[in-house]
Amino acid sequence: MGRSKSLTKEQKEKILVMHKNGLKQKEISNLACCSQTSVSRIIKQAQQNEIVTGHKEGAGCPRRTSAREDRVISRIVAKRRFTTILGYVSDALNAGIKISKTTMHRRLHEMCYKSYVPNKKPLINAKQRNKRIQWCKIQILYDVKYWQNIIFSDESQFFIPIGEHGKVWRKKGEHFSPQCTKKVVKHPGSLMVWGCMSYKGLGNLIFIERKVNSEEYQKILRNGLLPYIEEVFDGEHVIFQHDLAPAHASKSTKIWLDNSGLDVMPWPANSPDLNPIENVWRDMKSRIRSASKVPETKQELKNCLTAIWNNYKVESCQNLINSIPGRCQNVLQMKGYATKY
Repeated sequence: MGRSKSLTKEQKEKILVMHKNGLKQKEISNLACCSQTSVSRIIKQAQQNEIVTGHKEGAGCPRRTSAREDRVISRIVAKRRFTTILGYVSDALNAGIKISKTTMHRRLHEMCYKSYVPNKKPLINAKQRNKRIQWCKIQILYDVKYWQNIIFSDESQFFIPIGEHGKVWRKKGEHFSPQCTKKVVKHPGSLMVWGCMSYKGLGNLIFIERKVNSEEYQKILRNGLLPYIEEVFDGEHVIFQHDLAPAHASKSTKIWLDNSGLDVMPWPANSPDLNPIENVWRDMKSRIRSASKVPETKQELKNCLTAIWNNYKVESCQNLINSIPGRCQNVLQMKGYATKY
């Protein structure tokens, strides 16, 4: 929206109203989400039009809030993102600004705020943020080749897709028609899996039948990780990555890994956005939901997972591995908070 011709008539009118209320062009450009050049151009065009035609643009109902009050509202919204319009109205009243729900909604719209369903991310405390930053500062120094001999691993749970998603199109009287109701199961069937990946492709997919304690986890590594290293890397030095789950970080598991001659990468807590295999899990879940025949039993789900895993492209794994330096850079930009990955 850098050029005025790309702005809508409504946006231009809002810019003129804010200019009329004494806001500076820089403040207007921030609130209107456009360049200061566009703001200046629109104001000049309006002034020229007024001189030539005698018609004053932006005329209408007087604005209910002043420039100072708009700045206070902007600060209120920036501090409290998880609240309602009425919540903002209440905060404004506490700040001495008398404003209606409708006017508050207009101000939010002018400031380019819209209501969305928030993305879910892990809670990261200050200590964990600091460790993520320190980890990324070290890892970002390595080139892409360094990451090609690292094996990433993780567990994930897959559920049998049940029912339709979103809204339904129906006629009057079809409230409880089987074609128009959303099917709900309290405890849908699910499978827990362990997998690993590297620049050379996906490793072995292990289906987990029981609770993963230290002994069970070491069995998974024995049957899934070691054969993959022997088959794919053939004596090359590798570094193994796993998160800080209790079974992973236990004393007996550390001893087992040491006896197996495996170097383990230090890993910051609550950092799924740094592990590329998380993207593989997300992709697999998306493919299951969009499959032409959605699995209805655990065996069908198992077959579907195996087929997707075995046919996963090596190029996709390589792209994910190559994204790691960018992930580290993103963590540093976010000051340790969760990123888009």
